[in-house]
Amino acid sequence: MEIALSLSLSGAGAHESLLAETQALLSRFSVQPSMARMAAINRLIGALKAGGVWQRLDALYVLAAHDAQAAQRNWVADSYNIVPGGAPVFTADRGYQGDGNGYLDTGLNPATSGLNYREDDASFGFWSLTNHASESYDMGAFQSATVRADMRIFRPGAWFPAYLNDETFLHLAVSGATGLFSVSRVDGATRTVRANAGTLQTAEAGTTGVPNLSFHILGANGLSGRSQRQCAAAWIGGGLTEAQYGTLHGALRVYLEEVGTVQAE
Repeated sequence: MEIALSLSLSGAGAHESLLAETQALLSRFSVQPSMARMAAINRLIGALKAGGVWQRLDALYVLAAHDAQAAQRNWVADSYNIVPGGAPVFTADRGYQGDGNGYLDTGLNPATSGLNYREDDASFGFWSLTNHASESYDMGAFQSATVRADMRIFRPGAWFPAYLNDETFLHLAVSGATGLFSVSRVDGATRTVRANAGTLQTAEAGTTGVPNLSFHILGANGLSGRSQRQCAAAWIGGGLTEAQYGTLHGALRVYLEEVGTVQAE
C-alpha cells in the first residue's frame, strides 16, 4: 500500500508520495525517522533514480542517519548491511567516526557475480567530515599490491591516492579532506578520481583484477592503518559518468544540508 506524505513547502501546501524504494527502506528501519527526514530520504532516492545513478549502485550507506541501526542499512537492497568491527562511534546526523582501529564491514565482496561493480566498470566513494591529513586508509579492499581497490583521502602533502582494480600508483593534489571523494572507471584502461564537485584527474590505469574480499569503510580490508575520519555517506557500485557523479554529489549534499550534517553553501 502506498504511503502518502503531506508536506508544507515554502508556505504552500504540497503532497508527496513515497517511492516504493523509500517505503522498502523505511520498512527496514527499527525506529522510524521524522516526517521531514522521510521526505529528505524520498527526495534523495528520487534524484538518484532520475539521474540514472540508483540503478548503478550495489550499496549506498547514508551514515548520517537518525540512529545507528538506520545508518547500517544499505539503502539499495536488504543485503550488504554494515556490521561494525571494533568500536567506531556513531553520532546522529553525522555518521560514524573511526578511531584508528574500528571499521565498518559492508559484507560486499566485489568479486561476487551479478553486481554492478565489475573489473572494468566500478566506483566507490566516501563523504568525509574530517579535515586532517593522514596516512590511514579510509575505504576499500586490498587483496595484494596488484589487486586492490582502496583510497586515502588526504595524505600529508595534500595528496589523494586511490586504486580501483589496478596497481597504478598516482598521487593527485587536493585542497582539503572534507566532502565527497570517489574513484570510478567505465573501461579497463583509465580511472577517474574526483573530489566534491570537480573531476581531479582521469589517467591511464589498466585493470589487474577485482579484490576477492569485502569492502570496509573507515579502513581498507586487508590493510592496517584504519581511518580516524568521520564518514557521513559511502557507496559501492558500477562506474559513474561525469553527469551521474554530479547528480550523486548534488543529491547527497542537499540531503546532508537538510538534516544538518553540513552547512548550506
